[in-house]
Amino acid sequence: MALRIKGIFILLLFQCVEIFCWKAVPSVSNPTTHGKRKPPTGRHPLLLVSFDGFRWDYLDHFHLPTFAKLQQQWAHVEKLQPAFISKTFPNHNSIMTGLYVESHGIVANSMYDDEHNTYFTPGRHNGTGWWDDAEPLWLSNQLSGGVSGSAMWPGTGVHVRGAEIACGMRYNRSVPFEDRVRHCVACITDKKANFVTLYWEEPDRSGHHYGPRNSTVMQKVLSKVDDHLAFLLSYLSDKELLGHINVIVTSDHGMADVEQVIQLDSCLDPQMYIFVNNNPIAGVWPRHDLQKVFNLLTECSKYLKVYKKAEIPSEYHYKDHRLIPPILLVAEQGWGIVRNATLNKSPHTAPSCTTHMLRTHDRIMCQKKFTSTKNPCRSRQWDEKKE
Repeated sequence: MALRIKGIFILLLFQCVEIFCWKAVPSVSNPTTHGKRKPPTGRHPLLLVSFDGFRWDYLDHFHLPTFAKLQQQWAHVEKLQPAFISKTFPNHNSIMTGLYVESHGIVANSMYDDEHNTYFTPGRHNGTGWWDDAEPLWLSNQLSGGVSGSAMWPGTGVHVRGAEIACGMRYNRSVPFEDRVRHCVACITDKKANFVTLYWEEPDRSGHHYGPRNSTVMQKVLSKVDDHLAFLLSYLSDKELLGHINVIVTSDHGMADVEQVIQLDSCLDPQMYIFVNNNPIAGVWPRHDLQKVFNLLTECSKYLKVYKKAEIPSEYHYKDHRLIPPILLVAEQGWGIVRNATLNKSPHTAPSCTTHMLRTHDRIMCQKKFTSTKNPCRSRQWDEKKE
C-alpha cells in the first residue's frame, strides 16, 4: 500500500530547507497590456521552484536580501522534514507524488536492480520504467485536463506510465537559470500551463565540492542564488504574472560536512558484495552468505549503523520496495562511507544533514518543529522598490 506523507500539503514536505509561498491576488484593475498574454481570468497557475541543497540555516548565516524579503513578505515555513533518504532524486519525487520513498520507488540517487542487473544514476535514468511506480503531480494534472511544464525538475524529462510532460525541457546542466525561467514563463503564457516546476542545481553542487561551512565560497554561491531569485521575480513582474500566479520556492534537503570516512574494503573482501553509495547511506547486496556479510559490517565501525532490510526502522518508511538493498548502511553525522578511500578524490563529501533526521542527537542541528498555517500561501504583493 502506498503511504502518503502525513499531515501536510504534499508540496511542503521537507525540513532543513526554506519555503516561501506567494498567492495570486485576482485583479480587475490591471488590464492586459498590449502584446502580453495572461492566463485566463480566474485561473492561477502554480510555479514551483527548487534550489537544490538549500540548507535550513543559510538565511541566518549569509547575506541574502531577496530571500530575506520573501521571509518577511511571504508565507514562510522555517523547517520541514525530508523523506528518508534525503537525496535529490528521492525527495524531488516525494514532492511530486506526496509519497514516501518506499512507495514511489525512486529510493536513492543511485540504485541497483538486482532482478535485471541494471543501474540507475542521475545521468542515466531514462529507460525501463524506473519512475512508473507512482503518478506524479504533473501527470495527474494533465490527466485532469491541465497542462504541465517543467525546466529540468528531476523526473520530468522521462516518460512516466507512457506519458510525457506537455511543456518540458530536456536536462542539461549548462542551461542558465535565466533561460530556464524564460522557458517556464513561456509554458504559462504560450502553452497555458497551469502547473510548472523549475529546478536549479545550486547551492547543492558547490556545497558538495567546497563544504557548506566554507563561508567565503558559499557566500558567493548563495549571493548568485539570491540574484537568480531576484531575476525570477523581476521577470514575472515584467510579464505581469505576479498578480496571476502562485509561487512556491523550496528545496529538497540540507547539507552537513563529512570529516571522516568509513572504508568498507578494510572490513570485508570487496568480492563479497555489490555496493551502491548514496553517502552517507549505502546499499550492500551480498554475493553470498548475507549473514556473514552482515556480521562483518556490524563490526566495521562504531560510527556505522547496519540494518537488514526487514529491520530498517519503520519510521524511516524505507523497507517496502524491491529496490531497497538487503543491507542498509547509515553513517553517523560527520562520517561518510566509501568502498576504498583511495577511490574517493572529492575534497568534500557533503551529504544532507537530514539523512539522520530520526536520531535524537541530530535534531539539535537538523530538525525543528514543523510550522504551518491553515492556508499555506497568503496574499502578499511583491514590493518592486529597491531597498
